[in-house]
Order: sequence, then C-alpha cells, then structure tokens
Amino acid sequence: MRRGKRALVSRLLLGLAVLALAFRMGFLLYFGDFYRAAEQAFPVPGLDSDFVPQGIDSFGDGFLVSGYLSRSGRARLYHVDALGGAAPLRLLQEDGDPLVCHAGGVAAEGAFVYLVGGSRCYVFSAGEVKDWNREEVRALGSFSTRNRASFCCTWEGGLLVGEYAAGERYYTPQSHHLTTPAGDENTALAMVFPLDETAPLGVRETPAAAVSLPERIQGLCFTGEGRAVLSASGALGVSRLYLYDQEAVGRLTGASFSLPEGDSVPLYWFDSGARLDTLYLPPQAEETTFRGGRLYVLFESASFRFQYGKLVGGDSVYRLELPEWKDAPAE
Repeated sequence: MRRGKRALVSRLLLGLAVLALAFRMGFLLYFGDFYRAAEQAFPVPGLDSDFVPQGIDSFGDGFLVSGYLSRSGRARLYHVDALGGAAPLRLLQEDGDPLVCHAGGVAAEGAFVYLVGGSRCYVFSAGEVKDWNREEVRALGSFSTRNRASFCCTWEGGLLVGEYAAGERYYTPQSHHLTTPAGDENTALAMVFPLDETAPLGVRETPAAAVSLPERIQGLCFTGEGRAVLSASGALGVSRLYLYDQEAVGRLTGASFSLPEGDSVPLYWFDSGARLDTLYLPPQAEETTFRGGRLYVLFESASFRFQYGKLVGGDSVYRLELPEWKDAPAE
C-alpha cells in the first residue's frame, strides 16, 4: 500500500512539473517580443515574504520599490542600491502607528519621498530613507489626494497622483468619467499638486490641475524625450504600455475640472489623439520609471499573492528601450 501511495505521489509530482514546464514555455513564447526586447535589471525585493510590489521610482544611484504586506496590509518600502541589494523600511504614520495602505505608488523629489495609497499622499524625508542603518521611517505628514491614489510621479514641477479604475470593482466617482476631445470615455482622474520647496512637505496640498486617464492604469512616467508612458493591467490578461506625445497631452483645450471644494482647475487629457503606440507585456505590470534612456517595469506576478511569476521571470524588474517615434498616432 505504501509503495502504491508513493508511486501515486510521484506521478502527481511529475504531472505538475510537466504542467509547470508547459505553462512556462507557452508563456515565454506568447510574450516573446517583450522578453527579446527587455533585460532583467535587478530582483524584485521582498518576494521571500508576503510583500506585494506596486510602485517604483529612481532614487539616487538606485531605486525605491513600494508595496504592502498581504497578511497585515502594512505598507513597506525597499531602498535598492545600484547592484540590486535591497534594504526594507517599515513605514509609520505621523503618530507612530504602522502605516496600513496599498502603497501603490512612490516618487522621490528633492528632500522628500512621496508614497500614495488610500486616497492620501504620505511624505517622508529622503535623507531618512537613504539611511541604510534605519529599519523604519515615520511620515512627516500626509494630505488628501481627492482620488483613489493608486500611483504617482512628477510632471512639469508638480506631483501627479493618479487612480486605478476598472468597472464596478474599482469604481471611481461619476465626476471622473469624462469624454475626451478624441471621443474616448475615460474613467479615472489624476490630480497635480505643485512642488514647492518652501512648503513644509515640499508640495502644495491644493491641486493646480487635473488629468483625465483611461481605465486600468497602474503607473505613469515621463521619459524626458517628449513621451509619456501609461502602464495598464489587471489581475488577468495582457498588460499594455501606452506611449503618448507629451506635448499633445500638455496642450490645453480650454476644459476645466471642478474640485470638491468648488474651485476649478485646468484639465488635461490622455486620449487616443495623443497616443503614439501600444506595447504588449506579460500580465500584472505595475508602476514604471524612466532612467538612462530606458524604461524600468515592475511586475507583481511573482508576489506571495500570485506566485506564478516566479516561473516566467516576474521576480525581476525589467528594463527596455522604447521604440522609435511613429509618424502618426495609432488608431
């Protein structure tokens, strides 16, 4: 009987190994264009724990990677050095309590590090985050972002905080559902807060502009070469990188958006009229950042919640060069 059970277990394990191999080969073949164009930059930190990566930004000679712990929901930040070594930082609120939020985006600017989640932006000292001897950092303060606060980046002297929208599950207010000049139906909104080194948190807490976004956006970055990149994905299905003409996005059309407190601010558009190209990536692409002429892409597929990414390279941050400009926006 024992011999029969051992034989059955062996056959089951062999079958699982064959299935895993078939999945890996099929996955790598299907996304072959991406894997041929991209290279592994450094390992995603924290995957030996229940860390779920969400945000990435360039920071000094290295990077910052933000996310949350799936068991407790606590926010976590990793400082990654130029060689890929990583140091974890526990994040605390101003009162010293653990910070519990999605930590969907992170952006570093000057003396501050901005982390967003739970409809708020939390601000930390960049000097404290850089200190490799620290195990935790306390927020200097926080403010309301007036949206879901799913990702962030800097843009033309401002801190842009965007939200993720996807159907009824990730619903956004009806006031954020807008028809763009190109006729697209956008369902998400970003707020732009002016950076101000004289302000206590390095940023003014009242938005100076709003930006209309498509659904399923996980991250946004600007290349410094006239392009903007939106990262779009969900739990299942192909991820997309939408490449936009930054000048076209920044061109005002006379539209405005009314803030909850009643003031109106200029409204900018990410729509098909400014889109140049679409690149297709493996599932669960999160935030991106641009550095040294290349785009860095973070995935969450190898995290404790999903695991399968460990079979197909999702446990690495990838870098790739963006394709040449197209002569006209894609249809």
